[in-house]
Amino acid sequence: MKTTEQIAREIIKGINEDREELNRFIDFVKTHVLALKIAFRCDRGTAWELLSIFLREFEKIGMYRRKYDERVDDVAKKIKAHSSSAPLNKRLKNIMEEAKKLKEELEEYHRETLKKRRKNKQD
Repeated sequence: MKTTEQIAREIIKGINEDREELNRFIDFVKTHVLALKIAFRCDRGTAWELLSIFLREFEKIGMYRRKYDERVDDVAKKIKAHSSSAPLNKRLKNIMEEAKKLKEELEEYHRETLKKRRKNKQD
């Protein structure tokens, strides 16, 4: 059994690691936002590559692995079939609504997966 001091040290270590990770992410975002703005004004090919890198980083943070790509494709096809001729503000609204629904679905899946892992560890 761990002592109170050991538990406290682990908590402090975790907080410091989280803070370092958050600072690293903030720095990444600041740099990539500027790089994207520059690239979209002078080199669109590079801009799309930077956007891809940026999205991969967000996927890591959101824990949206490649296994979710098929689900994202399904949602995109649904939206494309129903709103391709709609005004821009309606298309934006539809995409944001569907993204929120998908986020909830993926988070629920993640919570269930964690519950199963915890249960398996206890058994």
